[in-house]
Amino acid sequence: MTQNFINTQFPIYGGSYIAQFKLGETRSGVPTLEVEMAPTVGSGQNRKGLWEKKSAFQFKPETELVLLGQLFVGKVSSVKFDYHGPQNNKSFYAARNQDNTISINLREGKEKSFSVVAEASSQFHLLMMTCKPLAIRHMTDLNTVANFLRVVPVNLKK
Repeated sequence: MTQNFINTQFPIYGGSYIAQFKLGETRSGVPTLEVEMAPTVGSGQNRKGLWEKKSAFQFKPETELVLLGQLFVGKVSSVKFDYHGPQNNKSFYAARNQDNTISINLREGKEKSFSVVAEASSQFHLLMMTCKPLAIRHMTDLNTVANFLRVVPVNLKK
């Protein structure tokens, strides 16, 4: 990888859950974005995630990462990615709400389901995190990636 951003992460607390978005790599070394979601305990500054009960999801950099970026720039209103994980039982769903927040949901089988809402300020950080691995992969800057996400055709076929 040309830049060290593995530890870059952004948390979103919502209700009883936390979503931790992280920059990372696929097994083959391609830059991408990951999300871990877990229940929380405590309140205020004492609130923390129960990471031993987490579910993790890695976006496919060729397709899902691009569609996720298109959600953050307003090109699409929702995204859904299914059949992840060793048992093909993980799914990620995110949709823009009428108030311009984005509902983010992660499911793992029938036993784990997590949900948070990303406010506008969180969406900015998530857009930047989505653009970073794409910029590195395509040797360009974040602004160029964000602009391309706005103009490239949307392909929702699986």
